[in-house]
Amino acid sequence: VQKEHKPLSPKLKVVESSVLDIFINQCKMPPVSKEKIISTTPRITPSPSIALKEDSSELETTWFPKMFTKIEELPTYDITEKRYWINVEAQRKNLKLLREASQKAGISPDLYNDTKETIKQALHSNVERLALLCRKYKSFYNLHEVRHSLILQLDTAKEAKDGAKMQNLYKMVDKVDAYQKKLLDNGKVKQNVVEKQRQHCLRKMLDLFAQLHSSAQLHLSNPCLL
Repeated sequence: VQKEHKPLSPKLKVVESSVLDIFINQCKMPPVSKEKIISTTPRITPSPSIALKEDSSELETTWFPKMFTKIEELPTYDITEKRYWINVEAQRKNLKLLREASQKAGISPDLYNDTKETIKQALHSNVERLALLCRKYKSFYNLHEVRHSLILQLDTAKEAKDGAKMQNLYKMVDKVDAYQKKLLDNGKVKQNVVEKQRQHCLRKMLDLFAQLHSSAQLHLSNPCLL
């Protein structure tokens, strides 16, 4: 007669697969449909023939956005250099004024395209920063829940004096802590990339707006100094 094994209580059960694998699978983004979708992401090199036909309302709405520029492509700035911020509504108005000026042949197509794409890229950086913060919060919250669950199981294993399960759970807690640190470090790197890109765009906007003012007497709202 085979001895019947009594199942462990739910608190003592240890998931055989990695907790991190479960967490990563939960956080995976759904596959992107292959159907043709009209993208609202600003194009870096638009076709000159359709540049003036584009709607000025095409702005920073892609979720989650892709990075425009790699960190190696951006110039480095000293930490003491001036930093700027932009008023979103003012920049949307700038796009409208810019398009009206281009239709009146007051500015060159190259200057129009360069200025328009720089404004839209700067606006898109707001979405990039928000997306990174949302991802960071979601990852931190889910990892906190996983770690809390492991600690509860560890307390139960201590009460039962189950050394094997305690050792296994300690290893899993260490893996969660290491993975959380890795996510936070990667998040900081990505935030720095987006911020450098943003400041690069804002400085470029100042130069382009100055050119528009001198060549076409076009007054646009400048980025504000922090």
